[in-house]
Amino acid sequence: MVSKKTKLNIVIMALLLSLTGCGGGVKDTLVPARYISEYEVERNTVTVKKGDLTPFFEGELLLKDYDEVTYRIEGKWLEQVLETDDVIFDAVYKNVGDSVKAGETLLSFKSESLSKKLVEATAAKNKAVIKKEHLQNLAAIGGGPDYSDDIASLTNDIKVADMAIRDINNDMDKLRIKAEKDGIVSYVNQSLADGFLSTGVAALKVVSDSGYYEMKNIPDASTGISIKAGDSFKVRGSVSEYDVVAEEEQESGKLIFKLKEDIPVKEKLLRLHQDLSQINDVCYVETIALFESGNDTYVYRKTGEVFRAVKVETGEKTGIYTVIKSGLEEGDVVELP
Repeated sequence: MVSKKTKLNIVIMALLLSLTGCGGGVKDTLVPARYISEYEVERNTVTVKKGDLTPFFEGELLLKDYDEVTYRIEGKWLEQVLETDDVIFDAVYKNVGDSVKAGETLLSFKSESLSKKLVEATAAKNKAVIKKEHLQNLAAIGGGPDYSDDIASLTNDIKVADMAIRDINNDMDKLRIKAEKDGIVSYVNQSLADGFLSTGVAALKVVSDSGYYEMKNIPDASTGISIKAGDSFKVRGSVSEYDVVAEEEQESGKLIFKLKEDIPVKEKLLRLHQDLSQINDVCYVETIALFESGNDTYVYRKTGEVFRAVKVETGEKTGIYTVIKSGLEEGDVVELP
């Protein structure tokens, strides 16, 4: 509904009003005071309408036990983890929709110096192992020199090489970003997918959930909607429409909802929209025109050149409108905040 703007001078008043409206009847009530203003102001207003409306119920379904972990490459993370300046991006191991287990590698980096050290340490160990086996074979034949000192020295060389290999592998393991918990990959930075490193931004996101949705506002009998286990509904997410079926949770007995489609990465919020029976020949006004005072609901209705607080009885809400049972009539002008 298009708003109108009215200019007027405001006067102070605390008024005792006689209320009449679409619902009929007269009632006296003390309404909140308006404050003094001696200058001219602009007011946004709307006109009360009368006609037919179609109420609806809209429920929000939130993904149960939803959790999201974002993995980022911080600016100097690599230098802090490893004191070398030759670290480069290696590979991303997961795509959107892939499942991951806690501890699995999501993406990795590599260092030429570490790779070189690993090759050298592995070669030194293999050389020592071969030489030790050769001396052990000679000693087994007998009749020759005593090789025990040489064999002991080579055994020590192998242990040193093993320690070096272990340390290098530990450093290389630090260059792997691993999943903190089980879940599904919901996002991969395109620069990673293209083989480049982006620092300071989200690299990957992994989400986890129970697979079920919970409705924030299950309708009661007054809405005219009854939801029970086995019922199916159309719901809408941010981009797509889905089918869900209601189930009863064993532990709590509450209704939960499951997507019929097998979707690895689910939307966090879905909306259920259900039209109710049409109501005819009713007064209605934009909901934002209403305000609460105590336990009552009011609007500011234009009377002459001033706006007076008028108590109203409200009915169903339909989108941006609220049905007015009493307190206003068709054609009344009311103030918007």
